[in-house]
Amino acid sequence: MNFLVIGRTLEGEFILKTMGSSSCGLPTTHDCLLTMLINASQTVADSPCVICQKSKAAIEAEMDEIAAEFGSAVRSRSDLDRSFTAKVEARLRSAAECGLRGDLFGEGVNVNPVRIGRYDVVSTLGRGGMGVVYRVRDRESHQEYALKTLPDMVRSGSQTKARFQREISSVRRLNHPAMVQYVDSEMTEESSYLVMPIIQGIDVGSLVSNGKSLMLAEVSEIVRQAAIGLHAAHEQMIIHRDVKPSNLMLTLSPDGRVQVKILDFGVAISRGLDCDSTLTEEGQTLGTLDYMSPEQLSNSHHVDCSTDIYSLGATAFRLLSGVTPFQQAGRSPLKLMMAIRDSSVPEIQSLCPALPLSIAGFLNRMLDREPSYRPRNMMEVAVAFESYAAGHQLGDRLQERLLAGTDDTAPTLE
Repeated sequence: MNFLVIGRTLEGEFILKTMGSSSCGLPTTHDCLLTMLINASQTVADSPCVICQKSKAAIEAEMDEIAAEFGSAVRSRSDLDRSFTAKVEARLRSAAECGLRGDLFGEGVNVNPVRIGRYDVVSTLGRGGMGVVYRVRDRESHQEYALKTLPDMVRSGSQTKARFQREISSVRRLNHPAMVQYVDSEMTEESSYLVMPIIQGIDVGSLVSNGKSLMLAEVSEIVRQAAIGLHAAHEQMIIHRDVKPSNLMLTLSPDGRVQVKILDFGVAISRGLDCDSTLTEEGQTLGTLDYMSPEQLSNSHHVDCSTDIYSLGATAFRLLSGVTPFQQAGRSPLKLMMAIRDSSVPEIQSLCPALPLSIAGFLNRMLDREPSYRPRNMMEVAVAFESYAAGHQLGDRLQERLLAGTDDTAPTLE
């Protein structure tokens, strides 16, 4: 069964995507063609599509059905920008009438590989600038996993390959309930991949989309568990450098309790003996601006655990207030960087006056411009939030989303 999914990113950009696969595990027309239509001007030649094996005429007929589905989905949603949806529907109908322009077999078309190492590719879970994540099946054990690989190993630069090697090393070293566990990996000149379990859960960022916020108890439990996990990483001399809501996922542990998982160590840095300073050149900035500390903005390489403390504080600020610490600076990256560099984060009480003074003051410390004024380590953060986590309803939220079939799949890409 296929679903047309319409949503909006935290940055306010609309997403249009499809979900579903054929009985044989190959992507359906919705997957392989609608994505091409929206993301690029790729098209279908007269010969059958190499992904779904359908003719151009059959594809165009199905595109007509997709347009109708899209219109129905739009009419059932009251919070969508009508001008946007009208434009997308027009593009879909145009595709149905005229066919897609271009050549499906041309350069730049994303066709899933059939096999990677000993793993058969089932479907694509996520695709981004830092890599591709596939759902794969181990031909020996028949178990399904998430396999992350570079989008183009041959063309990837040396720094990209080195960062991916560092991510593999970080995941392999971090054996903790808050981390996605290592299964397998390969790193050669021709092929690089990292295999991890497929985890069902809720992306914390999706809980606070469109300016929503969470109760103090829920935020406290998320921050407490994330802090414990990050403390384990810091003990291994690994700094995450991209802590934010969308890199935290709520999952169910084997005993039925809510477990926070920390995702995406793609820009993590090791402060140990294997640290390679050439991977982050002087002046290069890595991370996400909305949650980035002043020192990380200045130089992403010369940071320690306090930058993750700041980012976790910025995450708590967003979850409690519904806005990021410097949202008043607007969406201009330059203005946002200037605010991070020159201004202090507004005190959380100005947006959440009912917040207890003790935890509000602690959160303000986490977001201090001066690293030495912040809490000493992540365990101090976990202890500070622990008493406020009592009575949280995260389990109910997670069960509701899982039963509704609106859960996410980790690992994810941005």
